[in-house]
Amino acid sequence: MTVGLGSADRFEETVRAGADEVFCGYVPEKWMETFGTLRPLNRRESVWTNAQAGPVTEMRILREMADRAGVPVAVALNAPVYSPPEMPLFIETADLLVREGFASLIVGNMAALLALHGSGIGRKCRIHLSGEIGEVNRGLLPLLPEMGVRRVIFHRKMSFEDMRLLNGAMARSSPPMEAEAFAMNELCHFTGAYCATLHGDLTLPMCRLSWIPGGVSDKKSPPAQAGIRFGAGDGCGLCALRKLRECGVTVVKMAGRGARAEDMPQRIALLRDALCLEAECESEEEYLLRLRRLLGGKCGGECYYPEAGRFVE
Repeated sequence: MTVGLGSADRFEETVRAGADEVFCGYVPEKWMETFGTLRPLNRRESVWTNAQAGPVTEMRILREMADRAGVPVAVALNAPVYSPPEMPLFIETADLLVREGFASLIVGNMAALLALHGSGIGRKCRIHLSGEIGEVNRGLLPLLPEMGVRRVIFHRKMSFEDMRLLNGAMARSSPPMEAEAFAMNELCHFTGAYCATLHGDLTLPMCRLSWIPGGVSDKKSPPAQAGIRFGAGDGCGLCALRKLRECGVTVVKMAGRGARAEDMPQRIALLRDALCLEAECESEEEYLLRLRRLLGGKCGGECYYPEAGRFVE
């Protein structure tokens, strides 16, 4: 289980709650002075809310705590695009993080991946391919390990069948790549690659606004909403844990961007309990039954994977 970390101060309680690894954002002062948050370095664009781990001094403290705990930390540098003026500072930041001992970087576009490879930084770290890249190309994925990619993070709208197909393609790579999928928090309208909103400090992103799909003109009624996954800040894939494992997913992700920091330990513990429960059960039916008992028979209905056969009250 990998968990989004909004502050270095929350690292120890996150690990105590059950996180196997964490990921976080980092924005150096030089980036803020040059580009600000309207041209973000990562998809955790907020600076003053629960999104970034802190300045480089806090990052050093975080790395020391992580080393003592034996818990890996991945740092997100996963904006969907960087302009040519931004690319040198992107490379400088990635190089700084690797020299500070952060062995895993989350990258969200092909230009950034190529730049890391060309600079040699990609050979010094593990690269996690962010869901922001929209990873659906079975022909490309097996070629990425030679560029340092060791994990593919599936985007939020990935079906089980697509996961199976992509994992089948990834199995042909050398070395084989890990597969990560969302399990809790931050259900969004978009896959990530097609998100056109910012997660800023002063404005709500699209996934926090109430809306319904509209018709193509005022004369037509709104289309049926079947199959549309809305985002309300929450999101749950607990019912799908067995199916995710059967599809080849090796890491489940609890997003943390925008989540209430005080709620995270309880949610982490719940996901840990569900993972342990799934490992004990001999069948999906047994797992769903015991999961229902674990949750007290309550289902929020905000499903990452509505095809998983979730239970309802």
